[in-house]
Order: sequence, then structure tokens, then C-alpha cells
Amino acid sequence: MGETDIPTLQDAWDPREDVLQGKIRDESLAADAHEVAYGDNVPDVYDDTETFFDLTYPTSGVTGVIEAVAQRVIAHYRGEFPEENGTITLDTSFGGGKTHSQIAAYHLAEHSDEIPDLTRYTQSDETAHEYRALENNKSVLTSVFVGTKYAPKPVKPKQVRQGEHTPEIQTIWGHIAYQLYGVEGYQVVSSGNNLVAPGEQLLSNLFSLSDEAAVIIMDEIAAHLSHATAVSVNDGNLAEQTLNFLMALFNYASNNSDVTVIMSVAADAFEDFATIFERDLSYDDEVMDADVSIPIAKETIQEFQNIEERVANKITPVEDSNVADVLRNRLFKNNIETGLREDIAQRYYDFYDADSSSFPDEASRPEARERIKQAYPFHPTVVDTLTKQIDAVPSFQKARGALKLLAPAVMRLWTDEGQDPLTADRELIRLYDLHPQDERTSKMLKSIFGDIEMDFEPAVKDDIYNTDPNDTPNALYEDKYWINRGQPPLGTRVVTTTIWKSLVKGAGSKGTSRDYIRYASAKPGETIDHYNSAIGNLLGESDESACFYLHGENNQQLKFKTIVTVEKAINQANPRTSRVDNLLDETLYNAALGGSSMTIYENPQAVHEVDDTIETLGQLVVVEPSTLTISEPDDITETVVTKIYERSASSKHGNKKPRTYKNNLIFLVPGIRISRARSKAGRLASVRVVQDNPDDFGLQDAQLDELPTKRDEARGDLENLVKNAYSHVYIPSNPSPDQPHEGLAHYNITVTDSTIINAVIGKLEDSGEVITNNEPAYSPNWLENNLWMAVGDSMTTVELKQQIGKQRSAEILLDPRPLQKTIRRAIRESDSKFAYWNHHHERGYVDPSAFEEIFDERNEAVTFDEAHNLVAAEELEDVGIDSSEEVYESTKTLIESVAVTWQCSDCGDYLDSTREYAEHSCQIEIECGQCPDTFSTQQEYEQHLPCGTNYDCSNCGRTFNTEESLTEHQPCPWPQTVVAKTDSPAVVTEAVDTITAEIEDKVTQIKHNFNSSTHEIKQSLDGLTLKLQGDDAWKKGEWIAKQMPEQDGLQNVAVELEYEARYDDSHVETHFDGTGKMFADTLKHTNKPSGSPDDQYIEILIKADTSLELNRLDILEDIIPGATTIEMSVRTALELTEDEKQEMTP
Repeated sequence: MGETDIPTLQDAWDPREDVLQGKIRDESLAADAHEVAYGDNVPDVYDDTETFFDLTYPTSGVTGVIEAVAQRVIAHYRGEFPEENGTITLDTSFGGGKTHSQIAAYHLAEHSDEIPDLTRYTQSDETAHEYRALENNKSVLTSVFVGTKYAPKPVKPKQVRQGEHTPEIQTIWGHIAYQLYGVEGYQVVSSGNNLVAPGEQLLSNLFSLSDEAAVIIMDEIAAHLSHATAVSVNDGNLAEQTLNFLMALFNYASNNSDVTVIMSVAADAFEDFATIFERDLSYDDEVMDADVSIPIAKETIQEFQNIEERVANKITPVEDSNVADVLRNRLFKNNIETGLREDIAQRYYDFYDADSSSFPDEASRPEARERIKQAYPFHPTVVDTLTKQIDAVPSFQKARGALKLLAPAVMRLWTDEGQDPLTADRELIRLYDLHPQDERTSKMLKSIFGDIEMDFEPAVKDDIYNTDPNDTPNALYEDKYWINRGQPPLGTRVVTTTIWKSLVKGAGSKGTSRDYIRYASAKPGETIDHYNSAIGNLLGESDESACFYLHGENNQQLKFKTIVTVEKAINQANPRTSRVDNLLDETLYNAALGGSSMTIYENPQAVHEVDDTIETLGQLVVVEPSTLTISEPDDITETVVTKIYERSASSKHGNKKPRTYKNNLIFLVPGIRISRARSKAGRLASVRVVQDNPDDFGLQDAQLDELPTKRDEARGDLENLVKNAYSHVYIPSNPSPDQPHEGLAHYNITVTDSTIINAVIGKLEDSGEVITNNEPAYSPNWLENNLWMAVGDSMTTVELKQQIGKQRSAEILLDPRPLQKTIRRAIRESDSKFAYWNHHHERGYVDPSAFEEIFDERNEAVTFDEAHNLVAAEELEDVGIDSSEEVYESTKTLIESVAVTWQCSDCGDYLDSTREYAEHSCQIEIECGQCPDTFSTQQEYEQHLPCGTNYDCSNCGRTFNTEESLTEHQPCPWPQTVVAKTDSPAVVTEAVDTITAEIEDKVTQIKHNFNSSTHEIKQSLDGLTLKLQGDDAWKKGEWIAKQMPEQDGLQNVAVELEYEARYDDSHVETHFDGTGKMFADTLKHTNKPSGSPDDQYIEILIKADTSLELNRLDILEDIIPGATTIEMSVRTALELTEDEKQEMTP
């Protein structure tokens, strides 16, 4: 049979009707031989012979009793002496089938013709057939004496014989004689003093009253004896007389075939005297009131034990190996063929064996397969727990108690849970099916709690099951987690199994292992790790489902205790609402949100609280859950979000007006998952309350030690939950029908390893909705189509920035640099028409070819070089966002709008118009300075040079004709040194970028000051300092030293190293000066400072070297570990190129 062919429980088994209808209750399970023999209103399951045997499984004990009684009766009527002992003792604990076996013997004697198939209950078919042959001709007399039904005081027996005077009877022999032979029999054994036991002769006379065989059934003799010790008889007591009678009776039965005695003796009858004395020995509501001497009773019962052991044939009605058979027979109509049992057993054995480390050793032993087969449809852990663990509890009666627990479980599986797809696909009944949601199971659990003196009721209520709709047990929270993921209710499975394994008196042996939980609960196809996760959650890894009484930390035994866990204390802490709110806010703004250059508005309530401005780029409006929490994107209608988006005001009572700079707004709104974050904030607050007030919660020291970890876990979880809750982002957009509000677009964000702000920017950047500093220059067409809204012929750069804030179709500008780069590109590109004017410097940048075309059309004879304050557009470097910097729509409009000046190349005069320039005529005389010659034009003078002796500047190399002109040139600004350094420790890539950018900015400024081009200055590295701090400074210094000799340009550079480590009362210093290779060798052979210093740093100075240019700074990324934070300082030498030495002047 394949695995898919194995039927489920519901398909394979057919429960009995009384099980499905919930009719198996205490009264139908409380077998009572006395009531069956003499009572009224006895349940059919015991009173009706056919029904009784239909529900009785033929254990070896039951068949042994039936066989022995039948053989003795047969021998009697044949006149033979039987081989079987005349006294049979049923040796078992309560609930172990003793009463059931007695009733079986009673029905055999009284109603054997009503037994459907006697061969099923005898040990040989021959015995059954021979007994059947006697039925029509011979009868069997019966007597049933139960010691708890007859107090040793004069009472009239319950069974009254018709037409006879009923005597008051006080003794066990009187009752037996009356039950067998009526008044006549009673008179035989009570002649003379009726409290004196009859001897064997009187018993012989008694049993001679009839030729019929007699079966005497006795139970609870030890209880009867204990109370008989209080009744005086001559110089002794009635108990002694009773022992005499029993001895005489046993001897008679051993020597004669006409009497068979069946006596049950509980396994603990000779041990637990306290239990015997507490029993209510009542008959017709009368209780024995004489004082019982415990020592005398104990001695009497011990003597009874000695007698019983000498003469009795002991039979155990139900062996442990029969329990599953008995339960199966009583609960189900049908039985299952061997083939299916073997398939089930093989399937589970393979499952356990394939992952043997996840289950106890017993699960994968060779005999495990047979145990599963024998126990089917019960899991072996069910049978073991009910017969080997809980049966030691006084109130639990083995088979009877097991039936009381299993009957409601079967009813539920075949009705309610049997229809649930998550639980219906089952082959075995499990411990977790014995669930306290059934009233009968709950009642039995409470009874057991009392017996073991462990009050687990709070544990059941808080962690497993209760009926209060406002108080969900922790296991059900865990169930919900798994059910939502298509898994079975693992929380209930774990805690229900554990509570049953915790029911042992005394704390030492209680509980179970995790592999046992998996063995008792998991089935083939289920994921074992899910059980591990569920156990962890129930033990506190998930505060939503953490149990209050379940213990098992640090991989110890799982067990329920009456001591609360830390989770219970946390649950009871009840922090103030304000404290929870503060924790939620602190986590949002100080941890989860993250830093940003944007302006953050914390939970504004009115439109005036959010400025209508573009001065600061990016306005992040954070809405707190107390103001708004949404489940759907369109939940923002008529909320603070739409109000702020639409309107602005200068003050609380100021006039509201349409918002101008809408495209500078980003709204961040929490979703419904914020409720989980709030719950977690409540947990964190509760942990702090417990920490602040430990005496209020009665926790032990070990439990208090758990609180810091739980606090840190709650804090981390809270931050993640807040990040996940803030998942809704709204930004301005062109109106469209699918928007939650006209002009607002919605985005969902997911925060993983970053902050909320980083996730927001990342999402919007990926969607093309924001412009960040990472963006390159946009095209001139983008500027023209999106930003160019000039009223006249030009727009300042500030107006361009403002236009971005107004245009909802544009991206949100979060950094000015991309706009600056875009403007510069629009000016510099040859096919662009735009021009640029800086009012502060009175300088313009235009297209020279467009310039020439303009003046050619005007027929004005000027060249681009003659325009003093115009520069070729391609030379534009720096663009600021300022009202003094203006973009013109063309070179022509710029020339027509600004004051272009013209400089005479001969005399140097500046002229304000082309007309003045054309009309200008200069008369100048230029003296050589070294010779008497004079010149009328600059060109003539330059052709004359050099003249005579030249004077060269030693710094920049410029040549002067006279010593005076060289003196005027001093001090020479060249060469120059630029120093750049990081403001704080950073990883190497960030440090290199920061240094490079700072040097470029300073070089650009110098170029600007000296009217240089981009290629006029040579930059070289003059010095580089690296400083590393922290616990691993020395180790990282060693790494750098090791890498330097392997890099081109660093082998022979000059290196200085300084290392200092400070301790409490001392410090260590190390110095080095040499080449890079020497540096590596020296550090390699220098002992690392020992101990853990309070503070240490290592500083490495790489000196100037012509082979290491400034653009080689990226080599540092190869010699410094990527995650290392460093402080870096760079000194750069700037020199003029040969071509520019004579041209560059301040």
C-alpha cells in the first residue's frame, strides 16, 4: 500500500454510537459487580450480557478467568476433580480490569446462554462447547460480596428473597450464605454466635444445601477487614473471625469442585492504608462509626495478604500490552486488518528513522515498528502516558480513566476537528487530543492536579485553554501564527502534550524533552523545524505567545510549573499609556527613522506647522499613529495629509492659501501594522516596569537575570516593527484617476536593513520621483521642458529651483548639486542655446560662434576675444543657486541684457559698447625698461622681447626684463600647497571621496582667482597621514604595512609611524622612520603591545614622493581593509605648467 493509499482515522475507524453521542461518562464506566448482581437501573453496558461482551476485549486475563470458572463448573457436573485452583485472585490496580473480569464471570454463571460467541472468551474452543452443553440442564449459583457495600454491622441485605423473612446480617459469611441459599443458608452459618466464623464443616454443610455449582465473587476485602477490627468478638475482633472464615473458604474451594472463589486484590491494597481508611464504607447511607485502630488494621490486612498469597491462583485481567486492545475495542465498532497496521507502522518508523536525531532513541529502535502497530490507532505515547505515568495517580484508574479521556477526544475528532482540513488528515490519536476544552477532560485534569498536589489550573487557563472570550490563552496565539501559514495548531499540540507529561507528583521527574514533543506530535510530511520554532515561541522567543507557566529555558526539560515565568510578570506589569507612547515616539525618531538633510516635521496637526518653502530641499512630514493610521491608500481623504498638501498659512490664525511649493513635500504615514509596534512598545515598557520594581512581582534571581536580554530583544523588535509599520509614502504628482487623492501618488515601502528615510529615498529614487546627489546632470531639454517658465528672457538659478518645487510633474529635488550640474551642462554643451551671467563677478558664459554670428549680422568688427567680461561657455565651472546668477535663453538675449565691456589690447582701456570700441584710438608709448627703445603697440613690444638681461622667478619660472619688475612680482604665489582632511573617522572609500572633493574645490577656487584653465596646474601628493583608532588599530596597521610593498609607487616612499596605547597607569609608544618596505619588515618583527589598552591609535605618515600623484589616492582602497574607519589628511603641491608660467597672473 502506498503512502497516499493509507486512510485517515475517520476513513479507517468507525466509533461506537455511545462514543459519538458523548454518552460514555462516569456512570457508564464505573463498573460495579454488586450493582450488576443486585442493583436496579444498571447501565446496559454492564447489565445486558450481550452488550457487555460485545464491548469487552478478550484479554488473556479475562479469558483466563472465564476458562478457569468454566472448567471448574464442567468438572463439578462431571463429578471430576478440577485441575484449576478453586480460589482465583485478580491482581491489578484500580481501573485495571478486575471488576470487569468479575462481571464477566458473573454473566458466565448467570446468563451464559446470552454470550454471543463464548469461544472468543475461553482459552479453548472445547471448553466453550462443553460449557454450552451444560446450559440447558445445569445452573450455577452466584454470590457477590463487595466490602465497601457491607459495613460490619447488622443490616438487611439489599437482595430480598420473595416470601422469606429477611434477617439482619453483620458478617461476610452471613451475606454469602444468604445470597446463595437464602434464609436456610444463613441459618447454617449463623447457628450459635453469628459473629464467630464457621469452620470447614459448617461450610461443607452450607454448600451441601444444593447440588449446583457456586461462584463466589469478592472485592474490597481489605477495606472491609480494616473496619471489622473495630467490632469486638469474644477476646478478639470481627476481622480475626473474617480471616478465619476466608481461610476456611479458600481451603474448601481448593478441595472441592462445587465452589469457585474469585477475589480481586488491588496492587496497593497492602500498602496505602491511608487510602483504605478514607473510603466511605456505606450501606444505605449508614457509615461505620466505630474507631478503627490503624496498627491493628494494618496487622490484619498483612495477615490477609499472607493467606491470599498461599492459596490463590493469581490472574492479571489486563496486562499493559492489552491496554490498547481494550481501549480500541470499547471505542470502535470495527477492527483493522494486519496489513494496514503494518503499513501505518512502517510509514511512521521510516519517518522517525530518517531524522533520528530529532526524536527519542525509542522511536527508531527495531521494536518501535511493532509498538506502533500494536497501539494503532493510538500513538504509543498515548498508551505509555496513560498506563505507565498517570496510572500512578490515585484518582486515575488505568483503562477506565483512559476511556474517560479518549472518548471525548474521539467524539471531537469524528465530529468537529474531523472536518478541519488542518487536523483531519490524521492516522493516529495523540496526547494533544486529550484537550481540556472537553468538560470531562478538564474535570479529570483538575482531579489529578489535586492528587499530585500541584495547582496547574492557572497554567491551563493562561497557557492552554479557557472559556473566557476576552482572555485568549497563549497557545492559541501561537496556533493563529501557524494556521495563518497553512500549518496545524502547533501551540496547542506542544502545551497539551507537555501538561500531560508534567502530571507526576513531585517536581523532580516532571516534564519531557523536545524530541519527545516532536515524537508525540509530528507526522510524516510535517516540518520538524516548525515544532522547534513553536517551542521557542512558547518559551518566550515570541512575546505574543510566550507562556506564563511553561518552563524549559536553556534546552532543559519542558515542563509546566506552578511558578510563573518572567513572561507572566511582564504581562502583569501594566505600564502607563504615556510611557508606551513615549517609547514608540523615541524609537521612531531616534532609531527607526534615521538621519537626513531633509527637514522633518514631527506629527503636524495644522497647515501652518509645515512651511511653504523651497529654501530647504525636501520636507518630510511624519504622521504619527495617534493622528492617522491607514489600511488602504485612499484612507487619507480629508485628513491632515491632504490638508497640508493643499493649503499653507503663516500662523495658526493666519489666512490659509493654496500651497505653492507642493513638490517639496513627502508624507510618511503608518499602516495598521503599527498596532504590533505599539504592542511591542507596551512589552518594552512592561519589562522596564518589572526591572524598576522587582519586589512587586516575586521573581527569583535567575528570572531577574533574564530581564536585560528580554529588554534588548524588545527594543530591537520594536525598531523593526516601527520600520515595517511606516509603509505608506505620498508625494505630489500630476493628477490621475487612480490616485488616492488628486495630485498625490502613493508608494508602499519595505524597510529591510536600512532606516525608514533611506528606504523612502531608495523607493522614490528607483521610481524616478526624486533627484538626489547621486544623479548626473540632466539634459538641456529636461531643463527647458520642465523648469523654463521665464516671464522675460531669463531666470535666476533660484527661480529654477523654485520651479522644481512648484511643478508636480517634476522630480522632488533633495540636493542642489544635480540642478547645478544640469545648469552647467545646459550652458556648456555646444548644441545648447542657453547662456549664463554672474552678476557678482560681472562675467558671462556664452557660445563664441553664436557671438560671432550676432556681430556679423550687425556688421560690427569685433571679436570674441575683445569682449572683456565674456568667456566661452565651455569654461563654466561653478554654478551657484543664487539670485545673482542668471540663465538666459540665448547668447543674444544675454548680450542685449547685460553690460558687455570691451578692452583695448594696446592700451588696456575698457569701453562700454561696440560703438565706443570701434571709435577708440589710442596713442601709447611702451618703454622696454632694459633699453631706450619705445613702442606704440603691445604687439611691437612683445616682438622686441627678450631684450638684454632676463630676471627669472625661482618659484614660478616667469621671466622679467628688469629687476624692478621681478621685485614687484614678489612674493610669488607659486607653487602653492593645499591641505585637506576628514572631519571625523570614515571608511576608506568615503575618506578618499571627501579628500578628493575638498582638494578639487580648493583648486577650482585658485584657478578662478588666477584666471586659469583646467589644465594649467599640476597637482602632486606632498604628504599623506592616516590615523586609525580602536581595539584593532595595531592589527590594521600590520595589514597596511603588509600591503604597501605590493603596490606600485609605495615600495620606496618615505614612511613615518607613531603608535601610542594608554593603560590605566601607563602607556606604550612606538616610532618608525624609513621606506615602505622597511616599514613592513619592521612592523612584522615588532611585538604587538600586550593587554587591552583603554585607548590606542596608530598614525602613518607617507611622505612626498614624485611617483605618487594625487589621482593615485584610490590605491589606499587596496591597502586598507574596506570596513576600517580612518582619519586622513592630505597635503598637495600645486605647480604651474611650463606653458602657463609666463601667462598666469593674479
